[in-house]
Amino acid sequence: MSEPKPKSSSPTVQLSPWISKLKLDDIPDRVCTRTKYLILDGLACAFVGSHLPWSETAAQAILNLEPTQGDASLIGWEGRKVTALTAALLNGTFIQGFELDDWHSEAPLHSNSIILPALLAAAEQANAQADGPTSQCAECFWRGATPF
Repeated sequence: MSEPKPKSSSPTVQLSPWISKLKLDDIPDRVCTRTKYLILDGLACAFVGSHLPWSETAAQAILNLEPTQGDASLIGWEGRKVTALTAALLNGTFIQGFELDDWHSEAPLHSNSIILPALLAAAEQANAQADGPTSQCAECFWRGATPF
């Protein structure tokens, strides 16, 4: 039995079946290495940006509106746990705080501030394992964050 054909030719529809079957061992070493550097870059930017005055203002505003308990970490906030949605929003804000994060030359955006916070929040909420959805997310991250 063959898989049904996608109803759309969007990149997401085309990549999803392939990524859903991906295993960590399928990813080339150079891709894993590049992904690690991109993740480290994003985390470093988040730590630098986490307590800038505008980041703290954003964090306090969101924390006053959102539930303050959850499974996802706020980077640079000493183990503070919030909902995955709150963590993704604020960690993205922190990464973008000084605009030091990576930049995609073919799609002018700072993908680290978009992709990494969502990936980390989802992985933390799902208690991700190294060989499974996390490896698929790593491939998605690399595809979205690198121009080659």
